[in-house]
Amino acid sequence: SNPYMKDLLMPTAGTSCAPRDRRKKGFMIWTSDGACYRNVHPDHLQVYDMTEWTKGSTHPGNSPERNPIKDFAERGLTLLRFPEDHSVSRWADNKKRFQNIGRLGDHVSFSDLPEVLRTRQVAAAFNQIELPRGNGVVVCGSPGEVSNDLSLQGNFRKGGFGLYTRFNRVASDQQFGEQRKQIWNTIALTAKDQLRQRMAWALSQVLVVSPDAVGAPMNTEAHVNYYDIFVRNAFGNYRDVLKEVSFSPLMADMLTYIDSKSTSFMWTETKGTSLQLPDENFAREIMQLFSIGLYELFPNGNPVFRNGSPIRTYTNDDIEEYARVWTGFRRRPLRGNLERDLGVVNRLDPMDIQSSWRDKFPKMGLNRQYIGDGFPLCVDLQDKHFLRVGAKYQRVGSTGQPELQVDPLRWGTSQLPNRLRASPGGALFDALCQRDASHCQYPITVILPRDIECSGDECNVDTVRTIEAEPGIYYEYVRPPCVEQAFYENGKKVVSHNHHHDFVMCADPRRVAANAACCTPRTGCSGNCFHAEIRGEMYWGERVKYSTAEQRCTSNTLCDSPHLVQYCREPDPDSLNMCSGNPKLLTHYWTTSSCSLRAKVNQDGKVAIVHAPENVDSGKIMDFVRDTTSTFFRVDWDIENFDEGAPLSRVVLEIEKVCEPTIDGAYLCDVSVEDKEVYSESSGPRSVSDMLSKLKIGSFPPSMDAPTLSFEFNDMIVHNPNSAIDDRFTGQTVFQATDDNGVTHFRKNLKSVVKIAGTPLSFRNPVHFVNLVDEEPRDMYYETDAALDHYFYHKNTAPFLAIRLAQRFGNSNPSPSYVSRIAGAFQSGYYVSGGQTFGTGQYGDLASTVAAVLLDPEARTLGLENDPSHGSLAEPLLKVIALMRSLEFTPSDVHPFVNFKAPLQDLIGENAYDVQSVFSFFLPEFTAAGSRASVSGLVTPEAQVLTSPRVIATLNGLFSLLRWGLDRCYGGFGFSEGGNPTRCQPDANYGTLSYQPSASDPYTTVDELATLLTAGRLNEENRNIARNLINTASSPSEGLIKAQQLIVSSGEFHGTGTVQQRGEARPAPSQPSPKGGDYKAVVYIMLAGGYDSWNMLVPEECEGTNDQGKNIRQQYEEERGVLAFLERERTSTVSVDEKRQKLPQPCSKFAIHDELKFVPELYDDGDLAFFANAGAITRPVTKHNYYKRTETQLFAHNAMQHEARRLDPLGAVPDTGVLGRTLDILTNHGFESGAFSIDDPSVALRGTSGHSTPPAVVSRAGLTPFNPAVTDKDDEWNILGQIKEVNGQTTPESSVYGDFWSGALHQSLQETDDLGSALDKTPLGLELPDGATDDEKIMATVAQLIKSHKNRAVDRDVIHASLSGWDHHKSTKPNLRNRFKEMNSAMTYFIDFLDW
Repeated sequence: SNPYMKDLLMPTAGTSCAPRDRRKKGFMIWTSDGACYRNVHPDHLQVYDMTEWTKGSTHPGNSPERNPIKDFAERGLTLLRFPEDHSVSRWADNKKRFQNIGRLGDHVSFSDLPEVLRTRQVAAAFNQIELPRGNGVVVCGSPGEVSNDLSLQGNFRKGGFGLYTRFNRVASDQQFGEQRKQIWNTIALTAKDQLRQRMAWALSQVLVVSPDAVGAPMNTEAHVNYYDIFVRNAFGNYRDVLKEVSFSPLMADMLTYIDSKSTSFMWTETKGTSLQLPDENFAREIMQLFSIGLYELFPNGNPVFRNGSPIRTYTNDDIEEYARVWTGFRRRPLRGNLERDLGVVNRLDPMDIQSSWRDKFPKMGLNRQYIGDGFPLCVDLQDKHFLRVGAKYQRVGSTGQPELQVDPLRWGTSQLPNRLRASPGGALFDALCQRDASHCQYPITVILPRDIECSGDECNVDTVRTIEAEPGIYYEYVRPPCVEQAFYENGKKVVSHNHHHDFVMCADPRRVAANAACCTPRTGCSGNCFHAEIRGEMYWGERVKYSTAEQRCTSNTLCDSPHLVQYCREPDPDSLNMCSGNPKLLTHYWTTSSCSLRAKVNQDGKVAIVHAPENVDSGKIMDFVRDTTSTFFRVDWDIENFDEGAPLSRVVLEIEKVCEPTIDGAYLCDVSVEDKEVYSESSGPRSVSDMLSKLKIGSFPPSMDAPTLSFEFNDMIVHNPNSAIDDRFTGQTVFQATDDNGVTHFRKNLKSVVKIAGTPLSFRNPVHFVNLVDEEPRDMYYETDAALDHYFYHKNTAPFLAIRLAQRFGNSNPSPSYVSRIAGAFQSGYYVSGGQTFGTGQYGDLASTVAAVLLDPEARTLGLENDPSHGSLAEPLLKVIALMRSLEFTPSDVHPFVNFKAPLQDLIGENAYDVQSVFSFFLPEFTAAGSRASVSGLVTPEAQVLTSPRVIATLNGLFSLLRWGLDRCYGGFGFSEGGNPTRCQPDANYGTLSYQPSASDPYTTVDELATLLTAGRLNEENRNIARNLINTASSPSEGLIKAQQLIVSSGEFHGTGTVQQRGEARPAPSQPSPKGGDYKAVVYIMLAGGYDSWNMLVPEECEGTNDQGKNIRQQYEEERGVLAFLERERTSTVSVDEKRQKLPQPCSKFAIHDELKFVPELYDDGDLAFFANAGAITRPVTKHNYYKRTETQLFAHNAMQHEARRLDPLGAVPDTGVLGRTLDILTNHGFESGAFSIDDPSVALRGTSGHSTPPAVVSRAGLTPFNPAVTDKDDEWNILGQIKEVNGQTTPESSVYGDFWSGALHQSLQETDDLGSALDKTPLGLELPDGATDDEKIMATVAQLIKSHKNRAVDRDVIHASLSGWDHHKSTKPNLRNRFKEMNSAMTYFIDFLDW
């Protein structure tokens, strides 16, 4: 119906208006109506939204003076002619930027336009007077989504929830950020499934997503959906948790692997100008934090040592290999029924895989295991495997487009594609139909319960893709997982056609990988003696084996060089073997030419696959298998005592003798493949583990229709084909065994080896899931699953998670035997307690695991609470929730959902949906310096957030809650209905604690409170102090509240052990006695996350050169590539003063990032110096031996930052930091010194225990007084004396956790008094602006501490501050520019404050 053009499928014989020009542009096509149509570009008269091309510098011709596309539109023009001087490739490369609307002349429904175009302006321009409203559409819900309960009325915070969209908002950004927390709080307080919720909370602290790190801090639905992964799977299997988390777009945003692309894709995309590696962030963290940890563990959680050092679980090479697994992940398209933030992207649905972005090559992971080891080979798929028992079919849309395979998109909108149809009445049709009475049910998923017979065209194909059951009903065949061998013999050349060019590759003739193109020989000719290229296919997109392709061409021959398949067999009306009009897209064709494989080996011993088809120009070979390829991967070299260090040098020494050197420094080698038996006739595997370690090639289970001889052997079942001799082991033998994790394996008695011709070198033939010729998303999903199994089944995973879960359920230092029992429950899937069995019996079962955590004797034995080392500090948020649950919190009528004040994370150190980094709220290995726990070698994770400001804020909030309900009164955690935070108004809060004791006498009341708040641990001395408060109060309600306040300030409330007191007050610190003289301070600023120092200080003018004649600047620019300073960025420089240099410098001038404007002036004035190239490496290393020759774990954020703060890589003074050791030296020299950290404690300030002044933590928000409601020591509500008595000195038998709390409270009260007084006397002089950044607040706090030194009577200070937000894995340069700009502002204020 389009008046301007027709879509014609061309050509068939005799339909060209000018037969001689059918291989030229603009040829003419004759149609049945007698007209000739000229062939035009596929995008001719296509309508695009080109708004993107008008923005900024998107269009190369845009400038402040000129905007070509915008000018074109504003002149009222609509027909854009492509400039004749532009290459058409520019259009091909850039058209993806523009949304295609349709063809000129097509009728398009307004509602079908892209969302961005469905505006009132567009409607008005096309006379769409009123935007269509309609009756709504059916859309998919989110997992676990339920309909609204219309009986729950109320607006935001009062029973209702707001939806954050670009168009309508019912609340502020801050209020939207509170919604998800409000949901969590209410569930934590009221849900019936408390154990499930508690387990979900524990898992959320292992597999962490930070809202602030994913660009969606105001989004509710996406974050709640992510958390629901843990709620849903709390008693499920950890494997499901790992997979759902890995496919979450929030996790991909958090750890930056979303849209990560393979090296080969980026090499092709940039036309060979950029060698980019995939993002490595998630590949590292999924091992370090989510599964196996940093060091090898015994089953009981103890580290495994070698030569006195713990053995690392992975190397950076492992990270690089696994990073290639995490390529291709992208968000699914935006759909209806989703909350939309400013990003307008789908943050909810699991990601899918973009096949072109995916790395398709082999990957060798942990312990020299290829991803795919143990899987059967695809060449071993049974004949007609799509009709075998277990064959899976998934129902797809009404167009027949597959979901797990790639067909051209246009096939989904065309009526022409020929799909294979199940023969009516055949066994396959019946299996899909599943007839109920007279109607077919057509279920979503069909799995064949038995082998079935083929019928009709099913008998003539090697496999199926999608199959039509009846018009509009299609099923996709989901082929079972199998792997390809990277190298094979007797390859055949295959040809594909794309963008008017032929491309060739090699393919394994045994594989269903390409199609048939048949040619008819000409007689009496020279040169090209074939014509009439005919596709020998049964359905569009069919793939066949080489032997099948030959059979299809029995009447002629396979084409050797099919350029463009022009003709098809005439359709037979009685069958479906027609292919008329099928465009030759995304399909390769078998040829008769041979094709060999070669190995390209680089200097690191990594290998790339090179295809070498006979008589083909290298320019026609696909670039990722051309001899110029840079897509290298690790292989398992057959070297005795293999190590990724020195032995690899032997590889290079051997191959350089016989292999061809390439221009990129690698070597091109001829190879051969040998398959050999592993176990011979006389010697079999000693055990299951022996068999699994030596046999890596998997097998499909033996077929019922292929008789086998099976017998038992050393806990295994051996399957020999019927033709085998007796019970001997041959190359056809298959071993069946079940491993310690309950997984059943089938392994072939073969090892495939790739030999380097002319050398003794060989390596185990790598396997991979993705066929290089036939790249299907299905196989990429299989590969992802296999990679997850590498982590999941690693021997470390069970004890690693056992420790993490034990810590989150109240045992910071679980014993090795306890860890072993939890890990055993995880591994076996069972836990038995009291005659009851928990779990499914599957490895990774979380129900059995949490049962072991909670029901083990180490968790339940009553006497253990008297063990000083048993238990833990309570998590800050859980303390608040526990108090509210125990004292029966009742929300107000108008605020049915519980909402805490926004900065709860800052106030107490923990809040739902407020975690600050992937390392969670606190590190599992954290130790509190100077505490009894630290001296005893115990970890205290929760102590990391128990800083002085948070200790005070926690008690202020709890005291307010007990006295005034959930309000903001005097540091309260809640909100008020109007008023200010110091005028507490009755009935203005968001809820109250409704608990009333069962009896009025103090003894019963305190005993009840002790049970409710400390599980009965409160000692008798402290109970008596609480009873006395009740007896002396002016009213029963006052006495009850004061008793509650006292108990929640005790060590028994904040820890899980018993406290035994010595009856002595904790000593006050000695008064300082400074030496006098000049004051000095050292300020250590950590740019947390790891800033890119090569974008701060870079070589500018350099003299010396390396062996290649390049100076340092040239080397820098070559290595850094797109991340190097551009010439226009080198506007700020500093020159080296040779007189002040102790060592010679390779450059006389360095460039400074132009946003760091404060640096050059300070440097030139002698007030600033650079220490470059300083780090934790203590001796020369290479990338092959660093993990043996360095003491520091180099590829873990937390370990690197820890070492940077310690600056003691050789452990000369263990467990100390650089500022702490400095403080010790100052103390030895008689200096009165102070030590401060801003917001959080730091190992940098840790010195020798008891030697120097303990460090204090100061909040960037300033000091908060304790219990601000009490302003007079004679106030009847003043119980400070009793609080100090309850938290006095403890005996050695007392809980180390309760003792830590009491000590922290004592120090916090002292610091608040002393430091508060000093800072009150120290005005900054200058004011920070409204809306000051965190950096500015931190540096202002540092400046005030320095300026207060006289009021604090100190000679020296050491101060640690951490500026966050430097962990950049994408958009590095623009992100760094923004952070440097913020840092420059903060440092400028800091300097001004000190100068004032």
